[in-house]
Amino acid sequence: MRPLDNARGRRAATELIVEHPELSLRQIARAAGVSPETVRNLRNRIRGRAGNAGSAARPAKPRAGAQRRATAEPSPRDGAAMVERLKADPALRFSEAGRDLLRLLLIHTISPAEWDRLAGIIPAGRRAEVARLARACARIWAEFAQQAGRDGAGPRGKAG
Repeated sequence: MRPLDNARGRRAATELIVEHPELSLRQIARAAGVSPETVRNLRNRIRGRAGNAGSAARPAKPRAGAQRRATAEPSPRDGAAMVERLKADPALRFSEAGRDLLRLLLIHTISPAEWDRLAGIIPAGRRAEVARLARACARIWAEFAQQAGRDGAGPRGKAG
């Protein structure tokens, strides 16, 4: 059974999304008495409004290139949200290697300001060394991204 008017549930869900963005769709849906899909729609609207200053009264319009952005690199906040969704996957959550992967992904979702802060603490005599190491890490992550993007990717791209 569904309520004829779920405005009260939508308001409650909106408040929960704003006050507790770390909660999952299902947790919010359960607490507000609405469906997880309703929560997803509300969360997307809220995120769309936050990105468009002064447009809080109207939903965000799809922009040209929206499909290209679906495969583009996520922002740190979107990346953190993606990792939170990945944490729900039992194949990742209940294996040591899966938990290692989740930790590695999460640590790289820090904000640009945090990256700037970290760059600022590197001693002058170590900057070149840290830069070389960072580039090496970037190459490793790029190779991992190619491997992870292949269907059936296991060790060295083999089905695993």
